[in-house]
Amino acid sequence: RQEAARRRQEAEAQARLNAQLASLRDEYLAAIVARIQGNWERPIGAQNNQRARLLVRQARGGFITDVKMLRCEGNDAFCRSVLDAVWRSDPLPAPPREELFDAELEIEFDPDQR
Repeated sequence: RQEAARRRQEAEAQARLNAQLASLRDEYLAAIVARIQGNWERPIGAQNNQRARLLVRQARGGFITDVKMLRCEGNDAFCRSVLDAVWRSDPLPAPPREELFDAELEIEFDPDQR
């Protein structure tokens, strides 16, 4: 019985840690998106409801090594402006905990969601 109680306590502690890490990861990604949005310049004639999904590769220290547009729901000027904003955001914010660092990040960019 003691062993079962100990295992249950360990599982509960791990679940709390996982929830905390998930919350910190969400905050980390939000900080990256906020940095990119802060560096984004709306192109002349840009419409509302345009958005993009990007794959951003980074090295330690947040240094961007590559950016790929996975999907862009906008005109060419909007798509280019989003890519430019990502590159101007180099280096990206550091994660709050080292284990949250990910060399590849998928980022949703929606300028209407500030």
